[in-house]
Amino acid sequence: MECCNQKSCMTGCELIGLTVSTILGITVGYLFAVGLIPITINFIRIALVMSVIGLAIVIVSLLSASKISGCKEFYGCICQISKLLLVGSVGTLLTTTIASIFGVGIISLITSIIVGLSAFFFILMMISIICIVRCIIKELCQKDFE
Repeated sequence: MECCNQKSCMTGCELIGLTVSTILGITVGYLFAVGLIPITINFIRIALVMSVIGLAIVIVSLLSASKISGCKEFYGCICQISKLLLVGSVGTLLTTTIASIFGVGIISLITSIIVGLSAFFFILMMISIICIVRCIIKELCQKDFE
């Protein structure tokens, strides 16, 4: 993966994560605006907890990647995806905090944008967690077969 050393390169997992979360974030914001999706305080609480878990995963994966692997490809994979997970986690933490402060009971344009951004960052964070697990499993399975 010589591409991972370049700043402009995106892995397939990153590209899929950004694409899917953009599409679903816009869709959720629109559906909330027209009143088809009720957002409850429980979703906000779950998203807040998941964002903290996401931040913990970033820290643990970066620390463990530097300790357990001598492989530059694996470290590059973890570093690339951890950037995306960090953005997703911090974005989820900020947008859900804003949503919980201002409330999501009133449907307005600003609330719909906040809900859409919350969905975008939450989905980005979840896809990033899946990508990190995929990267770790790939590295562990390659070690077993060598």
